[in-house]
Amino acid sequence: SFKKYVCTAAVLSPIKNIETLITAFDKIHSKFSDFKLIIVGDGPLKDSLRNLAEREGESILFTGRLSQSELKNVMKDCYAFALPSLSEGFGRVFIEAMALGKPVIGGNVGGVPEIIHDG
Repeated sequence: SFKKYVCTAAVLSPIKNIETLITAFDKIHSKFSDFKLIIVGDGPLKDSLRNLAEREGESILFTGRLSQSELKNVMKDCYAFALPSLSEGFGRVFIEAMALGKPVIGGNVGGVPEIIHDG
């Protein structure tokens, strides 16, 4: 089952490239206006990412840092999980989302192609 939101979970730092996810969501939101983007995490870019997300109003939600149990509850109901990192070692968070039966979207960097296969 799923609810109408895409989620991501990361330290909000430049390497995680969350601004690209916000920009992409902004571009498709007019076609999928009932969907939300939930951003789980905290970090040095929190304020600038919130400013970037302001134009979407209440469609982009920031939860801050969550416990593992709270994150699982967010992930288990999402439509898809996305993390457009510019660099990623193993990407455990992708495995966690897939273990919950969620489709995942990630960049072709580091260990991500070892985890995510097209289709």
